[in-house]
Amino acid sequence: MKIGIFFGTNTGNTENISYLIQKKIGNNSYVYDISNTNIKIIEKFDILLLGTST
Repeated sequence: MKIGIFFGTNTGNTENISYLIQKKIGNNSYVYDISNTNIKIIEKFDILLLGTST
């Protein structure tokens, strides 16, 4: 199962947390900045995790 971790950030904190989550999940997880992503990339994943700044 492939897991996509997509983040949106203003200060970099959400990006940092995304990589920490990826480290805990392991090999089948991939991190993307949502502002540089298109629907073709998103469709490749079985599970999506979305993180945004507050």
